[in-house]
Amino acid sequence: MARQVKAKVAIPIGLDNVYIAPLLTDTEEGTTYETPEFCARAIKATMEPILSEGTLDSDDEVEIDESMIIGYTVSFEASQLDDYMRAKIFGHQIDQNGGLIVSKNDKAPELALLFRSMLSDKKNYKYTVLYKGKFKPNSEEYETAKREGITYKTESAIEGNFYCRTSDGVAKYSLRSDNPEASADIISKWFTTVQQPADIAEVEPGP
Repeated sequence: MARQVKAKVAIPIGLDNVYIAPLLTDTEEGTTYETPEFCARAIKATMEPILSEGTLDSDDEVEIDESMIIGYTVSFEASQLDDYMRAKIFGHQIDQNGGLIVSKNDKAPELALLFRSMLSDKKNYKYTVLYKGKFKPNSEEYETAKREGITYKTESAIEGNFYCRTSDGVAKYSLRSDNPEASADIISKWFTTVQQPADIAEVEPGP
């Protein structure tokens, strides 16, 4: 893959289509998922790398200085999670009345997180999937209605950690649709099945 030096690169300006896909299996033989489901209308998402770092000093200088990404801390803000999705993400239960049951035995399942971000050319998107992680239950806030206006209590951010898969050590995969080598087939299926990276391409220097 050749890089186009000094080419104008479109910048992410949006966030939508946030999906989750519960993880079924993750072994050295492979990783499988349930079919992705739409999560919630998105407001903001933040990903901070989780690093494993080490430094070796010798002869009054730094001999080795290494860091590697072992995962990401993710914060996701949504306008509102419905009770079905809240149960799906946090491991709660729904009763026959449609009510949400929260108990001490609830365990959040491992899942993949998928979303896309519109680029500044307003024609293309950057597609992203984080392959294996869990979210922690978030806080809830309520406020009385005020006569002078409406206050919208959107969902407080849900946070979680996403790590590398056992099968291949991959934590995250992203694909821009403005890349001429991007597979239209993968992009069209991004939210119907969890897409996997293709074979590693050799990176060529720019002209």
